[in-house]
Amino acid sequence: MSKPNRAPTLAWVLRRNDPFGSYVQTGEGDTVDVVMPRDPGSAHGTRIVMDRPTARLLAKRINECLDETRKR
Repeated sequence: MSKPNRAPTLAWVLRRNDPFGSYVQTGEGDTVDVVMPRDPGSAHGTRIVMDRPTARLLAKRINECLDETRKR
């Protein structure tokens, strides 16, 4: 049995003027989905589905990478 959704199908767009409409969305079974729709040069888009702890860890690692590689 899957976990109930905390906030079913809420979505947050990455950029308001993104022509491809990339977004982060809550998914089935209390997952977090990162969606990068098809761009003109590819046959399909990408959806990465992960549980909430993994999503938090990914966000933490992305921020660490950005902080440690910023221009000074």
